[in-house]
Amino acid sequence: MNNYLLLLGISSAPAVASMCATLPLWHSKHLRNRTIHTLGLIILFLALICCLLPVITSEDTGIGFAAIAVSCINFFLFRHYERLLYTLRCPGCRHATLRVRAMHHKTYRLHCKRCGLYTDWHE
Repeated sequence: MNNYLLLLGISSAPAVASMCATLPLWHSKHLRNRTIHTLGLIILFLALICCLLPVITSEDTGIGFAAIAVSCINFFLFRHYERLLYTLRCPGCRHATLRVRAMHHKTYRLHCKRCGLYTDWHE
């Protein structure tokens, strides 16, 4: 029963931990978007390893395989967070002032009201 509770935690806890840890960094003007993204990935992988280690080392191999399968949800959650980071935070002035002007075939046309930067972001 304890392993099943771990499965629930593994399904989203690492992604939520990395998002919560890096979200305050959005307000820091000296950090680039790529740096915030890399820190979030590092936290995601460390939290995922910490969550998966007890489940994989348990005696029940079915729970271990289920934990690996359920942990894939974290990458989809973090991918959504990455999309928000790159479509809301301006790489020029580093404020969360980007607005989507147009979307065309997985390409976002972005405009910053603060510094006037136009940029394209490809999904």
